[in-house]
Amino acid sequence: MARHFTRIGRWVDFDNDYKTMDAWYMESVWWVVKRLWDKGLIYQGQKVMPVSTALETVLANFEATSNYKDVQDPAVTVLFRLADDDAYIAAWTTTPWTLPSNLALCVGADMITWGDRWGIGSTHLPREARLPEYSDGHELTVETRQKGST
Repeated sequence: MARHFTRIGRWVDFDNDYKTMDAWYMESVWWVVKRLWDKGLIYQGQKVMPVSTALETVLANFEATSNYKDVQDPAVTVLFRLADDDAYIAAWTTTPWTLPSNLALCVGADMITWGDRWGIGSTHLPREARLPEYSDGHELTVETRQKGST
């Protein structure tokens, strides 16, 4: 795997790796927070925060201060094989370097279209509206439709 990361120009220290879900890592973060608290560097205050009403969460400074506009961004579609079926589900991402750390692939309650695109068995494409993006001018075969919640 180190060779693959080198090929995409990213350095990863595989000998001293850590995951934010590791208990020792979480404990080290709490240790730092306690040290900051003991030094009086953490305070409680009030601040006006920009909020996304659609997402019901605060916006990052970058999101709040930039004039947001849609831009063309390179992306990849990756096929994940389902554990109990000879089928795949397509996942679209603009951050492919995060793929090695994926633990699960979650699907929303929206409709999922099943089509055979790559000739390797059933391929699940999330959202029928995205079918033209994957067709390359070829007609896709929609076998069945299933809600992601099932």
